[in-house]
Amino acid sequence: MSDKQEAMLKRLGDVLAENTQDRLQYWLEFSNAGTWQFWFNVFIIVAPLILLAFALERRQAFRISFYGLLVHMVFTYIDAFGTLHGFWEYPYKFFPFLTVSIGLDSSLVPVVYMLLYQWVLNRKKNYYFWFFLLSLAFAFGLKPIMTALDLFQFYRGANFLHLFAGYYFIALTSKWITDLFARHQGAAEPAA
Repeated sequence: MSDKQEAMLKRLGDVLAENTQDRLQYWLEFSNAGTWQFWFNVFIIVAPLILLAFALERRQAFRISFYGLLVHMVFTYIDAFGTLHGFWEYPYKFFPFLTVSIGLDSSLVPVVYMLLYQWVLNRKKNYYFWFFLLSLAFAFGLKPIMTALDLFQFYRGANFLHLFAGYYFIALTSKWITDLFARHQGAAEPAA
């Protein structure tokens, strides 16, 4: 490693460590367990998972869970990109060291997508239509409420339309990848 590269890497590490310390200090002052916002974050982590435990159909559990994992992954990547580039921020977090909202990324959004996906599969409804509506609901319903409660903030020209595109992109990529794996699984199963 060159001296220039090593110096730049050290500087980046120092900036990250300082930012992490600042985030912890912010969390201790404004987002700790003594605030209602902290408990709201706990709720959006725990409540959807409890609902999922009762509502997930066991016969489709693997496919629905795989789909949910994809939703979680894609949503987390989009959310991390947006927060790390300063397009939006979550002023109150459950865990201070991550830029994303653990409750949204790991529980609420994946569980809602999973349950709608299960419903669409069981009733043979049009996936694209229903997930278009869900994307609208999240982008123009949930996020404005979160913004009004100061749980979400936009910066640098980002807006609800950008969020809608992200939510629908999540729906499309998660479905297409799940369908691809389901086709491969079906092709690999031996004939009875």
